[in-house]
Amino acid sequence: MTEGISEAQTVSQLIGFTSLLLSGVSVFFTVVSVYIAALNYFIRRASLGVRIGAFAFFSSVLVMLLMILVGARRAQAGLVDHLADLGAKQPLTKAGQALLDNARSDPDLPFFEPWSIDNIIRETVTVDGLVIFSLFAGFAMTYLAVCVMTFVFRWGETRTAEK
Repeated sequence: MTEGISEAQTVSQLIGFTSLLLSGVSVFFTVVSVYIAALNYFIRRASLGVRIGAFAFFSSVLVMLLMILVGARRAQAGLVDHLADLGAKQPLTKAGQALLDNARSDPDLPFFEPWSIDNIIRETVTVDGLVIFSLFAGFAMTYLAVCVMTFVFRWGETRTAEK
């Protein structure tokens, strides 16, 4: 019976997570760009009911994308834990140690508790944590901006007449 996946397979899967993350960001920008183009050409002139429906559809697409990325993040956390377990049994290669360092903060820092605010901040201040935080912050700001553009901003009404 085997013990599970090797360090090389774990490293490969973690690199695959980065590819999935970049694909998710690409899909996000595509969805937002298409919605803004539709907003500029069609939705801005539509009734409130149609704008609500379009925004609800846009929201559901973003929720599905977000759920995929949250699932990928959980899988990535499991792979990082597996890599840490492998590192406890035998020294990791430089690539494996680098990926582990990117994903983890130093647990030997004082006042380290698993569910404390201090721990949450420390886990965010890792390379992986900053990427994930930036991604979610970007999602939130973009979603708010698109909401304002859909329901508040009056397209073309503030332009001066061109002569």
